[in-house]
Amino acid sequence: MFYPMMEKDTPQLIREMIVAYVNVYSKNLQCLSLVSQVCFTASGFPSSNLGKPYTTTTPTSHIINSFFRDEFLQLHAGKLSAQDRGYALEKLLAKLARVEFLEVTDSFRVRGEQIDGTIKYDGEHYLVEAKWQEKAASNEPVYQFVGKIESKMYGRGLFVSVHGFSSNVIKTIVAGKAIKTIFVDGEDLVLVLEEHLSFRDMIDKKVKAAQTKGLVYIHPITGAAKQETA
Repeated sequence: MFYPMMEKDTPQLIREMIVAYVNVYSKNLQCLSLVSQVCFTASGFPSSNLGKPYTTTTPTSHIINSFFRDEFLQLHAGKLSAQDRGYALEKLLAKLARVEFLEVTDSFRVRGEQIDGTIKYDGEHYLVEAKWQEKAASNEPVYQFVGKIESKMYGRGLFVSVHGFSSNVIKTIVAGKAIKTIFVDGEDLVLVLEEHLSFRDMIDKKVKAAQTKGLVYIHPITGAAKQETA
């Protein structure tokens, strides 16, 4: 019954199937693997692709990323409040991580602190802060987030601000202090959504720069330090 339906509009049906999965079942990694394999078969791609990890070059990734890219562009249209865009950004980050089989914890509160979620990468749990405001993130929210990191055992953080960071924020955070937070902006997310690199690779590049060069805000492809917004 499944394959005759594919004859009418295979790409669109596959896209809709994956979109439905990501929205409803994205926490179940076993289901994601199964959906990926079904999509390979239904799309007519070689069976040798079955079971291979999700990367920016797999056919399934193109379909999923196109959906995420559309979602990101809709948020950019500005129809939601800054707070609602922040919530939507939290969910988008979680989905980007989950489709690459990274362990994700949804947002929660602990001792009065709001945590926008966590992403486990290379054995370490990173607290996530997601900001989509009208301007670059200022000192105050960044300092507050760093305080949350400091109060956790071996705390690490991933601060995402779509419009970047205001002047001197990064310099002040790292000056004479242990580096525990890496910074991501909208350009970084666009590079992922446009499939120049995967979400996992983006994090890896930033973590490597922080650990080896002490740089916490870099371009994930060139490796160059980014400039804060004036």
